[in-house]
Amino acid sequence: MRGFLDPFYQEGDASTQEEQRNFIIGYSLSQRMLLVVHLIRGKRIRLISARLATRAERKLYEEA
Repeated sequence: MRGFLDPFYQEGDASTQEEQRNFIIGYSLSQRMLLVVHLIRGKRIRLISARLATRAERKLYEEA
């Protein structure tokens, strides 16, 4: 899933015991760092959460 125009966006695993979930973190068009959690069911993408990244998440993004 490509949700950002940020060429440095990052993806990772955000799974729970019940579902296989992924996250993507990067800058939006309005220059806000967002974290989006989603899952893929067949041909559909279901958004679980979309929010501003926390300070700790921002730090991980910037250090990568």
